[in-house]
Amino acid sequence: MLTLPDIILIILFLNSIMNYKADYELFDIIDQYKSKLRNNVLFGIVLFLGGSFLILHTVQLIIDFKYILGEALFLATMMYMQYSQIVPNGNIVNHVAVELNLDEDKIVVITSGFKVLFWFNKASRTLIFDRNHFNINKNPKVIKHLFGHESGVVKLSDKDKYAFVIFDYFNKDLEKLLERKDISIIS
Repeated sequence: MLTLPDIILIILFLNSIMNYKADYELFDIIDQYKSKLRNNVLFGIVLFLGGSFLILHTVQLIIDFKYILGEALFLATMMYMQYSQIVPNGNIVNHVAVELNLDEDKIVVITSGFKVLFWFNKASRTLIFDRNHFNINKNPKVIKHLFGHESGVVKLSDKDKYAFVIFDYFNKDLEKLLERKDISIIS
């Protein structure tokens, strides 16, 4: 059971943190994109199966070296196309912030998870940035082709970790708070 001083400390701690969660619209856009990629993967599987039967018919139902070589090349091409479409864009989506917690000395960013079918699964990550030692790069071009935003996007980075924040899906005050590194959070 919590004592009164414990409850007071918890309330003071919770009031000292500013929590910003993304609008549901961002989650919908990410889900639509995952659905599009899943459909592309399924189409690729159907295309592979249809191509396999076509190659088998071309070699007159004889499984020989030509058939195996044709299948291997076709499979390698399909895998390369799927990989080049899903992995780079999945990594970008996996770095999009869906929740930010601003504290006196740190910024905690929770990113979006990304899963397409059974072979590409990136879990949501929690990144902690030091409030005084992070960089803000405005308008990263990498987000434009996925989300259609040219302005209102920043890349928070600190050495080897980074996250994209799309301000259109957060509270309007968040952009001003992030740009001011010397801010003191008052409850």
